[in-house]
Amino acid sequence: MSAKPIEVAEKVLSIVRQAQEVLATVENPAIRMDPAWEEVIHTIDRAERAGQALVEYGNIRPERLEG
Repeated sequence: MSAKPIEVAEKVLSIVRQAQEVLATVENPAIRMDPAWEEVIHTIDRAERAGQALVEYGNIRPERLEG
């Protein structure tokens, strides 16, 4: 059984929100200057775009995902 676009979008965007919250708590400048940090940020950004694309693909209004 395959997941519906809304289910995948909800999961992706939920994980992205959690990751963004955790990343916002990192205050150590040495970590933020590490090249791996930039890769993490780019990966989270790509995941967010993928979630939004699923929302658009499924013709789902983002308001339904908030809550």
